[in-house]
Amino acid sequence: MNQSKAEKFFKLDYEENDTIWLSEQKTLRILVGLLGVLLPIFLYGFLLIATGHTSPLDSISHYFYTRVSSVFIIIVSLLAVFLLVYKGKASIDFYLSSIAGIFALLLLLFPTDNISGFGEDEIHH
Repeated sequence: MNQSKAEKFFKLDYEENDTIWLSEQKTLRILVGLLGVLLPIFLYGFLLIATGHTSPLDSISHYFYTRVSSVFIIIVSLLAVFLLVYKGKASIDFYLSSIAGIFALLLLLFPTDNISGFGEDEIHH
């Protein structure tokens, strides 16, 4: 079977019917890395598109209170789940990624204070 570059990159094997796609640790590491790097870029870009706000906010947690909060919540939730299921190469990898996943969930449950003191109503809901 001739695989595309994307199928090779993500190690998609359609011949094994009893496995899920995200069974490779390397694929999980790539996804976590991509989501982590793209999170601030997405947040800044979508806020710029939605409101025209051109400067980055003081904290990435402040995006929770803007019109792009759904993007923030979805990406951080995905990161949290991926970090919680990551096994790693050694036991320390598992423990550290689990702690990071728990803290990512706590970030969503207890975000930073509201940014209403900025006086920029166009970035709020």
